Amino acid sequence: GYVRNPEKPLVCERYTPTVLGTVLNGKRYFMRILPMLWSFYQICRKSEKDAVYYLFGLNIAMLFTLTNRKSYIYDECDLAHTYIRSKLIRNFFEILDKKVICNSLETVFTSEGFYRYHFGDKKLNNISIIANKLNKKIRNFCPVVKQLPLMSKLRIGFVGATRFNSVLNFSSIFITRFPQHEFHFFGNPVSLINE
Repeated sequence: GYVRNPEKPLVCERYTPTVLGTVLNGKRYFMRILPMLWSFYQICRKSEKDAVYYLFGLNIAMLFTLTNRKSYIYDECDLAHTYIRSKLIRNFFEILDKKVICNSLETVFTSEGFYRYHFGDKKLNNISIIANKLNKKIRNFCPVVKQLPLMSKLRIGFVGATRFNSVLNFSSIFITRFPQHEFHFFGNPVSLINE
């Protein structure tokens, strides 16, 4: 797979992953296409004929399915293409996304809302919904609190792309009404099109 930081390789007790390439932060997206296609070629050339591939995200699945006719399972955990401003481009990616879903052995959604967004009430037999939630058994664990936070000076951090106005509204109210506290953003800003 691809890693963002080659100095910190993935660690797993059962196997050692093979890093096929490195995706550098700040690189334009189209610069990733050729290395990804080369990686798919290497993987498919060395795999057995009846291998099934697990494709995570539309960008990977789209490139893989455009260049291979191999069996795959598709995992969609984000509808990133819905944030594109151009309706024409957004609809183009939606058509590709539905094609990837319909041609998969199985598609995994992390939300039933994804299913409804793509297909409404239409029934497909190759869809599994595995909710992106914590297991309820987490309630059985006692929280470990080493020290209570100082309520006179809070620091709140938001990690990720600020795609929604609600995040900016919350942070604006927070820093306006509570100037003694801090609000930090970690991530890339994107155009806000959702509430």
